[in-house]
Amino acid sequence: SSQHLILHFNRIFDELSKMCADPDHGVRSVCETLDRLMKDIVTEQPTFDLDSFVPLLSERICAANPYVRQFLVSWIRVLDSVPEVDMLIHLPKYLGGLFKILSDTQEEITRGCAAVLGEFLNEIKQNHTQLDNNDVLLTLSAYCSSQDYLSKRT
Repeated sequence: SSQHLILHFNRIFDELSKMCADPDHGVRSVCETLDRLMKDIVTEQPTFDLDSFVPLLSERICAANPYVRQFLVSWIRVLDSVPEVDMLIHLPKYLGGLFKILSDTQEEITRGCAAVLGEFLNEIKQNHTQLDNNDVLLTLSAYCSSQDYLSKRT
């Protein structure tokens, strides 16, 4: 059942994040199908445990592989769209990784990441959420002083 899958979500997500970087197109294609199914299940289940998931997301968010980056950004976007899931509370834990993704050379990935960051900014403006401003400011400060042209440009 889908509730049983939710209990093992982190292990499944961990494996999917590895499979999406596989050089074999067939493996990536199967991964995309499983990814869509998992997203459907997570968005329909009110029992999703965000607190146990965020450490895994925070670990993976610094991946250099473009397929993994795209996978992670899509998950952040999907989870942020679920009303019961508040991704902003944990934003400081993965914000730096999102800024690193902005420096990706593939426009589709940077566009998707910029859209997610824009959505977060709108949510912050609208909700004045309880966000750890010190951690966000430290991340923004590091990003602003970055020597990475692509990151600064965006």
